[in-house]
Amino acid sequence: MGKEEKMSAQLAFQKKLQELLLAAKMKNGAYSLRAFARRAGIGPAALSEILNGKRRVSKKGMEKVLRNLCLSPAEIGQILDLYVNEKLDKSSEDGTIQNREKKSTKPSIELAMDQFHTISDWYHFAILSLSETDDFDSDEVAIARRLNIGVDEVKMAIARLIRLNMLSKSKNGKLKPTGASYNTTDDIADIALKKAHLRNLELAQRSLEKDSVEKRDFVSMTMAIDIKKLPKAKKMIREFRQKLSDFLEDDCKNEVYKICINLFPLTQTKDGEQ
Repeated sequence: MGKEEKMSAQLAFQKKLQELLLAAKMKNGAYSLRAFARRAGIGPAALSEILNGKRRVSKKGMEKVLRNLCLSPAEIGQILDLYVNEKLDKSSEDGTIQNREKKSTKPSIELAMDQFHTISDWYHFAILSLSETDDFDSDEVAIARRLNIGVDEVKMAIARLIRLNMLSKSKNGKLKPTGASYNTTDDIADIALKKAHLRNLELAQRSLEKDSVEKRDFVSMTMAIDIKKLPKAKKMIREFRQKLSDFLEDDCKNEVYKICINLFPLTQTKDGEQ
């Protein structure tokens, strides 16, 4: 029994990687195994062996790869729990566990998932911002049309924001942001933010393809810099971002925009990091 459970963990991990690679290739026919391996944080050869069932991966190794690929806490847990089940089953067979009760973690898992999706799925904060516009319509179909997403996504997002006390609904169905914020654990925030940044790049590409130049502004520049100044540069970017937000939000609000500022290395750094 224990061996079967352990093998199922390996197979579940292998299947998930195959699904993610296939999804990436369907979006981009030129997407390579090497690019996927880079995202996963492992070598191409090792990834190939895992995909073909020729290499086993430890629980810690699985968790690292799944986090790098921005899977949700629930998706990661479903695979890693197979190792836990194996240990419990083996202990039970050996007679070392009797009448052991498993404490329910459902509320904390649900909270973690709400936090994860709110950070990683862009339309949550878009709905919050949209609710601040002057002509906001709380109708779910109207929101879906404005954001170009599905009505079901809108319904789930609204329910999630209400559970997190970030959005409130009056008796007549009017939605209004509460102004509340929340804190989440670092492991959830790290995965969610990484996924959010990847989604931001996709949203920028979509805007580049469909929005006229009058409605957007895309600029870039390449520089030779002193990396010791990066902390100060990050602070300057944050200060600029806040000033721009204050300027744009200080008057009539009729559309929702997103600003993304990226500063990243093009060269291999001298300490060996990319």
